[in-house]
Amino acid sequence: MLMSILSGCGSKGPADAAAQEGAAQASKAQAAPGNAATTAVAGPAIEPGVAGSFYTANAKKLLAEVNGYIDAAPLHANSTAWAWISPHAGYVYSGPIAGHVYRQIKEIAPKRVVVIAFTHRPWTQEGRLRNTGIATTTASAFNTPLGALPVDVEEAAALVKEAKFITDDRALFAGEHSLEVQLPFVQVAAPQAKLVPLMFGNQDDPAVVEGLADLLARRYASDPSTVIIVSTDMSHFLRYDDAVQIDSLMLKNVAELKAESVGPCPQAPNGGFCGSALVQALIKAQKNLGWAAPIVLNYRNSGDTAGDRRKVVGYGAVQFPRGTVSAASTGVPEVQAAKPAGRPHDNELTVGQKRELLRIARTTVETLVNTGKVPDFQVTDPALLQPGAAFVTLKVDGDLRGCIGQTEARMPLWKCVREMAVAAATQDPRFRPVQPPELKLLDYEISVLFPPVRVKDVKEIVIGRDGLTIALHGRRGLLLPQVPVEWNWNLEEFLAHTSRKAGLPMDAWKDPAAVLHRFEGIIFNEDDVAPKE
Repeated sequence: MLMSILSGCGSKGPADAAAQEGAAQASKAQAAPGNAATTAVAGPAIEPGVAGSFYTANAKKLLAEVNGYIDAAPLHANSTAWAWISPHAGYVYSGPIAGHVYRQIKEIAPKRVVVIAFTHRPWTQEGRLRNTGIATTTASAFNTPLGALPVDVEEAAALVKEAKFITDDRALFAGEHSLEVQLPFVQVAAPQAKLVPLMFGNQDDPAVVEGLADLLARRYASDPSTVIIVSTDMSHFLRYDDAVQIDSLMLKNVAELKAESVGPCPQAPNGGFCGSALVQALIKAQKNLGWAAPIVLNYRNSGDTAGDRRKVVGYGAVQFPRGTVSAASTGVPEVQAAKPAGRPHDNELTVGQKRELLRIARTTVETLVNTGKVPDFQVTDPALLQPGAAFVTLKVDGDLRGCIGQTEARMPLWKCVREMAVAAATQDPRFRPVQPPELKLLDYEISVLFPPVRVKDVKEIVIGRDGLTIALHGRRGLLLPQVPVEWNWNLEEFLAHTSRKAGLPMDAWKDPAAVLHRFEGIIFNEDDVAPKE
């Protein structure tokens, strides 16, 4: 059987009523620990700037997606944490990692969330800093597709009054994703909380870092109703292995409270946290308090969550505990936690997830053939919302009836399965489109593919584990991992048939110019997921 490749190819969220009530009451006085209440007048709410790009603008889908990320993360033993590092990329890339942070926050149910972010546009066209310190805002709320997240206006005003380096600068927040992407997570994990937004305009002033560290330790660290979120990604646009190496070093430095070594440094001139000043302030606060070492909850990069490992961005979820509790007691060793997941869907798919993908494939083909329309599906499972590459194979009595797929993760896994089901039923050039009388006869098989690995020596290829691609002279052929097993091929036969699949001579794999890649996958059919009696 020769396969074909398609070329080019919960929990409840925030209640709107509660959010609106919180926004309406944002101007009421609220005393911060050790400070008198400050009278402040709330300004107009700030509208979202990246809804529809960094995350969906559809409220129902957004709520399901964020709940999915949070519910998929484990609850860690240490419930005394007061601060976290959380990533701020598009949800498809960093959402699973952020879920680890907000799973812990959901358990705490804070009344106030301080989100510390930084502007990606610090300079004016004239070359001046837009803000030389840190901005907050007395806007009444930040709006997201989930409703209004009220600002703790009195607390924001108190910070401006207390700290010379903090100013009320609404403009610095406009269109800035580093803060905004945290907000739907805050709304879901802490629906009763008010927001204190802080935005670094200048990361290069050590006095600002020291001032913030002092403020965090003195004003918030001992307040059980307040939590701190530092919003930052890690290495940017490095090769996968280089990013893992540098990010692991950075996470080790955080765990060892080495504040000066979390940005570009001799060991990592092109790496580190992009919000390194923010991380430094949090580390300094933790160190000044004499509290325990931070704990890495999760690390992955975009090569793990989105599939492309040529240029990746790193994401870490780190927890800062109160007191002197031993990090080892949490069961989350720092160094081990920094180890990347390695590849999408690395922990296999559950039987339920496989059944859902097979249901999507079958329903798609049957609906398309009978009505001419492609159905939509409401998918909330985070594993199926991750970008994925897949092939859909159709068979009748064991004989191939169609097989088309993608080798690159360019869309959510469930959507890739739906699109490839359409292609396998109607676009495989070896067969005519599936007809209505055939629908009852079709068997479905899905192959979820992991990112390919360049083959340096053909002895690396393992029959039964690896699929194979060969590219030479502008031609490319692919065979899935199950093919050599079904045909009982040895390695040389597998190489030869993959070469032939590319329209090349069967010994083309020996050509020094030939480029070979191997790939693994999760392969399952309807018999595999049928209930066992």
